Amino acid sequence: LPAPEGEAYARRGYEAPEGEIEQKLAQIWSELLKIERVGRHDNFFELGGHSLLAVQLLGALKREGLSVSLSQVFSYPSVQALAKEMLNHCPNQMNVVSFRIDGNAPPLFLVHEVFGEISSWGNALTRHIDANIPVYGLTADQSYKRKLRTLQGMATCFIRAIREIQPKGPYRIAGWSFGGMLAYEIASQLIGDNESVKFLGLLDTYYNTTKKVVTESDILYQKILEQNPSDAALKELNSIDSTDLDALLRKCVELSLVPEGLDALTLVDVRSYLSLARMHIEASNMYEVKPIDIPVHLFIAQDNNASEPSLGWGKTLSEDQLSSILVPGDHKTMVNEPNVAALGAEISRCIHEQAEKTIQKTTPEDLALVSIRTTLRAKGSLFCIPGAGGSVASFASLADALDEHWKVYGLQPRGLNGIDVPHSTISAAASTYLKALDEACPVGPVHLLGHSFGGWVAFEMALRLQEAGRPASSLTLIDTEAPQSDPDYIREYTRVDVLMKLVEIWEMTLESSLGINRETLESLESTEQLALLHQQAVKAQLMPRQTTPDILTGTIRTMAAALRTTYHPGATYPVPANLVLLTDPKLEHHAQEQEFVQVTTDWRRWIPGLEAWRGPGNHMTALKPQYAPALANWLCQKLNQRAS
Repeated sequence: LPAPEGEAYARRGYEAPEGEIEQKLAQIWSELLKIERVGRHDNFFELGGHSLLAVQLLGALKREGLSVSLSQVFSYPSVQALAKEMLNHCPNQMNVVSFRIDGNAPPLFLVHEVFGEISSWGNALTRHIDANIPVYGLTADQSYKRKLRTLQGMATCFIRAIREIQPKGPYRIAGWSFGGMLAYEIASQLIGDNESVKFLGLLDTYYNTTKKVVTESDILYQKILEQNPSDAALKELNSIDSTDLDALLRKCVELSLVPEGLDALTLVDVRSYLSLARMHIEASNMYEVKPIDIPVHLFIAQDNNASEPSLGWGKTLSEDQLSSILVPGDHKTMVNEPNVAALGAEISRCIHEQAEKTIQKTTPEDLALVSIRTTLRAKGSLFCIPGAGGSVASFASLADALDEHWKVYGLQPRGLNGIDVPHSTISAAASTYLKALDEACPVGPVHLLGHSFGGWVAFEMALRLQEAGRPASSLTLIDTEAPQSDPDYIREYTRVDVLMKLVEIWEMTLESSLGINRETLESLESTEQLALLHQQAVKAQLMPRQTTPDILTGTIRTMAAALRTTYHPGATYPVPANLVLLTDPKLEHHAQEQEFVQVTTDWRRWIPGLEAWRGPGNHMTALKPQYAPALANWLCQKLNQRAS
């Protein structure tokens, strides 16, 4: 924010703070902002405050026993408003900044840049966005109970905040610099939740496939360079050990080179500030952009003279999908006056153009249902849902071994074709599958079976069928872990985490090692990783020799979405259901017994009438020809009991 001009805080007319909290706030503001007196109507940011000082404000309030969140400071910036909010509400950890709440149009959500900053540029941009569009900012929260290390995890957290303000789409999202990458992942997950995204704006966001490791010292040095220091000062800085952040900071103080905005912070706060940026850069380095079938607007700062016209996005997005808009300024000044006025006008124009276009469904849902086996005289229909990254083909041996009087359908996960966006929530998958189920079997008994992750989807479908007055005749969960008890839990998996999970599944299928370890995968580029996995899979006869590594793309993306999905059911299941327990080859006998007891206990919190059975084979081989007949015999008994 611009520094206050003269006695800016006195223009509104001074009115003394009232009550203990207002007085305490005014005292702390006065000390932080180095202002003699603060009135109850004075605005923290108009007095010269900024996001870094806001972080210091939180610490000062905490020492006084007062609890407040960063988003509350942004949303209620006057002494009176913040004090009232503190009295009436608990802190909101979601960190939503309300730049403008008025307006009849769907809101625009702005995503923070690499340092977590949103206040200054978000305020400036909001002034030039169509006045009928509410604008909210999503800002990083260093006080969050668990540091999120992936863009996917950060996006999941922000989507929960977005839904508090706007429960249903269509959504509008934009982010500057690093925030554009995060905005892209937010849009991807919303699409995966069967929502529509009408506007996605990337504000001078580069997508670099070349990853660069950075330290806090590197980030600080870059900020110093932005101030155009003298050659003599740079020479002295370069004499400092680049790994010694404290020494570099002390030298900055000595040479009066502390970057603007950091000069009012303690060394502890500066380290935290730089650490947050490093964490965001590392998350960006690990992120791999996947195609989404919606228009994307890329606003490019014309003074940057970028060597690549699409800033790297053209490698993933088609020409018809990507719209590039030149705006005045460079990467930094495009969000400052006077350039931000043109940026705001262009964003408003693009939003209005998109609003006039018809939302088209980009992911066909009629591909979800696959008929595995049919019969003329059926006792009922069994709908099978595969595990993370799995295909309905995994149920072929089980279907062959079942009583011939059962129809068997598979519900194919979205995204296995490598084109469509996978479901990002259990709710979205269940909704899609129930539509397919109703079309295939509008009347008559239906039985649900889910393997591993598919068990969660089957359970959610069973809950909804129960609520709709058409209860499932049976529900069977094959080696499915119990849902999370914490509704706020976020599951984070990096790309390498996902690949190692795929290797683990293959090795359980083969009951032998593939010889692929984490260190090897981490040393390779993504295309090299695919080549190695494909080579070993072909060698182990897990896939045909004539295939190419690209065949793994859909499997990996779908598996990743499933692994990152959390599930907290909305109700318990009132009727009995079946749980098949399978051996984990990594566990010793005693640990395995404890695991069986634990998973059964955890599931009974959701299904009091749960019946557990120990099946043959492991997590993967139970569905293979050697063990499928035994599983089918047990399953037929359960299905026949329910059918009768």
